[in-house]
Amino acid sequence: MKWQGPATWLDYRYTPVKHEVYQAIYEDLITRYIALFCAQSSDEIIYKVGVAGIGINTILAYAIFRSQCCAQLKADQYTHVAGQQAEPLAKFDWLSFPKQALQRYAFQPSNLRTYNFRRRLKNLYSLGQGLPSGKISSYLAIGSLSHPAQLFCQQTQRRLTYLNPYAHTRRSQESRLHNPSLSALIEQYHSDIIKTYQLVDSDIPWASFIQQSSHFAINQTHDFIVRNLTPLKQKIAQTNHTLVAAGLGYPLHRAFVSAWQLAGGEAIGFSHGNSYATAAFNRGYVDADGLSLVDRYYSGAPGEDQLLQELAKTCSRGLQMAEVAPLQSSPYREIFDCLPKHQTRSSVKSVMLLGFPMNQVLYPSMPNYHALSILRLEIGILKCLKANGFTTLYKAHPNRLTEIAGVMDSYVDEIITQPFEDSHQMADCVVFTHPYTSTFGYAMLTQTPLVLMNHTSVSWYPLAFDAVAKRCCMVQLETDDDDEFTFSDHELMGAIAASPHSVNHEVVYQYAF
Repeated sequence: MKWQGPATWLDYRYTPVKHEVYQAIYEDLITRYIALFCAQSSDEIIYKVGVAGIGINTILAYAIFRSQCCAQLKADQYTHVAGQQAEPLAKFDWLSFPKQALQRYAFQPSNLRTYNFRRRLKNLYSLGQGLPSGKISSYLAIGSLSHPAQLFCQQTQRRLTYLNPYAHTRRSQESRLHNPSLSALIEQYHSDIIKTYQLVDSDIPWASFIQQSSHFAINQTHDFIVRNLTPLKQKIAQTNHTLVAAGLGYPLHRAFVSAWQLAGGEAIGFSHGNSYATAAFNRGYVDADGLSLVDRYYSGAPGEDQLLQELAKTCSRGLQMAEVAPLQSSPYREIFDCLPKHQTRSSVKSVMLLGFPMNQVLYPSMPNYHALSILRLEIGILKCLKANGFTTLYKAHPNRLTEIAGVMDSYVDEIITQPFEDSHQMADCVVFTHPYTSTFGYAMLTQTPLVLMNHTSVSWYPLAFDAVAKRCCMVQLETDDDDEFTFSDHELMGAIAASPHSVNHEVVYQYAF
């Protein structure tokens, strides 16, 4: 897109396969997967391996989706794909991203360099501040903890001792690790997938990738868990049996938590920060986060606890759900109390658009939201704002500054790279293209006028939606035949004009405290 230039790219619309197809593929795969490895399994180790390795379904669904895109391009008589250069369809590396994602299952101590201990030591130092002197017991921990997790440690008067997930792994002979029952399930899993989606190896090894990836990810997860059982039993016997776990979508952490539980320990997790009103009916909390994994799952506030309880009840997929509980006090109260309470804007002259993380990831719970559809939407919003005389600011996602560099320059007056907490007051109004970002929850705590572009595919808890709609003005998003977002310019202008008069914090009092 950069090579073409945004203006040229915007003039051309072609979507070989709609991204809703990816969601359908994913739902099919994860349903098969849970039925085989979790719902029908009486083997506790196989169940824990299944829950820990559940993320493989996103990788395989992505690969199958790419195979259908390639087939449709051929059917539409396209011969080349243009990336950094034009390449024949058969030579293009359609599986580059799935291969990259699969490496997260390479549980080798050599990957320790990717495990950022400096960041964790910084967390450890900060969590020790403000605690009383003297002997204080510790929780064992993995991952970088969110604000609710840090508050939990302060409330329970515990320090943290961070664990190296690789430190307890014992080498075992391959014959000791082989699990015939698990191998049979893996074989059935990938064989059914290959047959259902009619995958064959031609110029591109579609079938081989599905087969090899299934074996690799699930066996790596199983072997890591088994190798850790004995040493973790010894660790638990010597120290506190409670593990504070974060980053629960990360395969290494999921495998370690499962091993910890099988060894007799308890694992607790925490909701993502600022999701107090948007947690309901996002199955990502079940499929790839803590609800299906840990023993106890702490929410940031009683209102969020209500939403997560409802999610666990309606979207469990038959998996064992964690016990959900709120923290003793809300982490959002202190933030809210420290923010200015007086609305000084009566009209809007400048608008900040919050940027999407531009990457290759497809989100099963948000099938219409992918980098290129959002990019077209963002440029459309910015062009509409400029045409109506607004000063435009673009808040770039902090992890995607390289990807977005040079793309938005001609559509905005300023690109913002500072944290949102330090920059939201630079504009009279902030526009969000979706609610599934922790920044949205923080923004609702402020006095800043907000506009939310809301698509019909976004699932809400009805009462929470009503409260959110009082805090920010909504603009309806639709999806056209090209799988692109569309919206009414008139509706957007009306929402921006009304936003200073819609700063109602009912949602905060109802769900954040």
